Amino acid sequence: MKEIYESLLNNTIDASIVDLGLAEYITNNVHCNLTLVGPAFGRSAYGIVFRKNWQYKKVIDVNILALRESGILDDLSNQWFGGSSCSQLSSRTNAMAIESMAGLFLTFGIICTLSILLSLWQNRLIMKDYLLTLIYRKSRIDENDVPSINNSHTTSSEDSSS
Repeated sequence: MKEIYESLLNNTIDASIVDLGLAEYITNNVHCNLTLVGPAFGRSAYGIVFRKNWQYKKVIDVNILALRESGILDDLSNQWFGGSSCSQLSSRTNAMAIESMAGLFLTFGIICTLSILLSLWQNRLIMKDYLLTLIYRKSRIDENDVPSINNSHTTSSEDSSS
């Protein structure tokens, strides 16, 4: 188990799945810069292992039951697993500030800009044809308007000469 906690502290591994009771004790009393995340996977129970047909089995069962019923077992659990000898860092927060997200926003902005430029580059011929069509239409409209003005001047000058 010591290797697991050393690997976590040395950034060799990012996470580990271990016994909840041991993890609570280690994170509350030994390695205060480690933390438990998420709920427990399931209800865990502790057991005592001994030989089959051991003569003191019933004595231990009765004493454990008595400790549980009297609340001493809960007190021991809170003493060893519930409390923390680590100083509480109440001013420290796990919330991410905008400064820690600046790189993400910069990357997003660069990707958006490059996407727009790539789209414009891929559609440059279509846009060129469209603009040329608009210019051609405008010049045709202007040419059609110019002769009608000349015709009206010609007609009015003919009227005045007669």
